[in-house]
Amino acid sequence: MQGPVTVRPVASFAEYCDAMRTWRLAWRAAFDHILPAASLPAADVPADRLDRLEAAYEDVTLHDDVFVATSDAGAAGADSSPGTANSPPVDVDTGVVGFAHAVWDADRTESFVPADDAELRALYVRPDDWGDGVGSALLSHVERAAPADGDARRLVLQTFADNEDGRAFYRARGFDAVGEGSYEVDDESYPTVVFAKSLRLETEEAE
Repeated sequence: MQGPVTVRPVASFAEYCDAMRTWRLAWRAAFDHILPAASLPAADVPADRLDRLEAAYEDVTLHDDVFVATSDAGAAGADSSPGTANSPPVDVDTGVVGFAHAVWDADRTESFVPADDAELRALYVRPDDWGDGVGSALLSHVERAAPADGDARRLVLQTFADNEDGRAFYRARGFDAVGEGSYEVDDESYPTVVFAKSLRLETEEAE
């Protein structure tokens, strides 16, 4: 990647498709030692899943926060249009190099997240851009985006227990391991570690 990145809310379905391809590429690169090859997603978003993906896009952009990181160099000429029948959005390069999905509503968080916390459901960067600060930029943006009038005390996430790089990433950015859990992939359960970080400026003592 050349130049800095811009982090902002996802602006189109095409960008969301590009974010989902980022997720697929990141899983294939980061979890190939954890999951069997058959359980890793294909690199490209199948065209026959567009309807399901569009429904997911409408849902998460209505209720949650989805942010994308775009390369300033790549985004300059990127087409972020929704796509056409001859050029579906899965084929559009929008310049997305990473994305994050934050869930603030307690009614929408996963079961491992306490009722008074928010969830970082996803944070992925394209493997070619690992080590360039994209993940840190996304995480900082999520933390700043926490609703000022919300009830969430902490940002909580889970990652595979065998994801050593991921665990080190979150620890280096102020997250603490607070529990254990599991995540199911293709009917197989894999152990996870739950991390949390305070979203409040004040300390517990000051409260």
